[in-house]
This record gives sequence, C-alpha cells and structure tokens, in this order.
Amino acid sequence: MEIFQPLVLEEFKAQLHNSFLEMSSWEMFFGILFVMSIERIDDFHLVRFVQDDGDSAKCRVFSENDFLLLTKEHPQKSSRDLHMVGKVGDPKQLPATVLSLLSYVASKFLYECSMFERLQKAGHPVIVLTEQYRMHPEICKFRSLHFYDNKLLNGSQMSNKSAPFHQSKGLGPYVLSLMARRFVGKTLV
Repeated sequence: MEIFQPLVLEEFKAQLHNSFLEMSSWEMFFGILFVMSIERIDDFHLVRFVQDDGDSAKCRVFSENDFLLLTKEHPQKSSRDLHMVGKVGDPKQLPATVLSLLSYVASKFLYECSMFERLQKAGHPVIVLTEQYRMHPEICKFRSLHFYDNKLLNGSQMSNKSAPFHQSKGLGPYVLSLMARRFVGKTLV
C-alpha cells in the first residue's frame, strides 16, 4: 500500500516553489534540516527533521518547521543520501497561530489555513485515511459528522474506550458548554 507519493528532493523543492510563486516575490530558501529522531515502525523507519533555527528567519513561506521521512533503510546505514521527503498530517487540523501586525500579509499567504490545507489548495495529492484508533467513539462520531463528511470510522478496539464515569452527567467523553457573552465597551467579558 502506498502511503504517500515520494518525490525526489529537487522535484519537491520545485513543486513548492511553483505553488507559491504567484503569492510572493520573496526569495525561496531551503535550509538545513537536522535529524531529530529515528523511530522504527514495522519495516519502516520514521525520520523526523527540524529546521535549523538560523534558517527559519529566511524561510518566509512555511511557518511549520518539522518534516517527516519514511524510509525502508535506517538513514545511518544507507549507502545513499536521503532524497525523499513526505509530510503526514491532516488538512482539517487547526492552523498555526500567526501573530502579525500586518494581518493582510498573513491572509495573503493563507496562514489562516493549516499547512496541509494550503498544500491541498495548491494541488498537491492528498490521501485521506478514514479509520482512527485514538478517539473515543462518540468524539469520532462528532468529528466525523462535523468535519469529515461522515467518512471517519472507528478501529476494531475503539468500543473499549468507554469508562464508567462517562455515564455521569457532565463527565462524558466530551462536554459542550454554552458560554454567555456580554460586551463592555469593546472588551468581551
């Protein structure tokens, strides 16, 4: 099963560059990535990178700083350089918080969207997983209905996620509260 489409690093850079050309005349910069961790998952190695802090000031297009690589060989044992980069995430996730006095600039670069939503809007291929193994079934049902067009399903062992206290009022898997609002001047109290 193919999880994502691997790209040669140069192709990845070119696609990113082309996707954002119309948004900015700023210079694109691809800096140094350091290996943060290597984790074995089944027959694969998941390599996590962090961008050099010195480069982050020069990289104006992406505010997100970690990248993931999935490889069959352990990077330190590989006889060749690593040339594939993949990103794993969710286009429906919350975007990064961007504090800017120039809100029109943040809006111009779609920072009100998550990075995955920006990549999806730029036409990059997206493979959506539909089975989840972490949330309580009721939370999954709510998220599936309101965010995922009722396509999100529970994994086989998810019915065991219930706890006895979930039956008590106010202690369910999730609680929604209506907060009363009143405005005093221009301040929300």
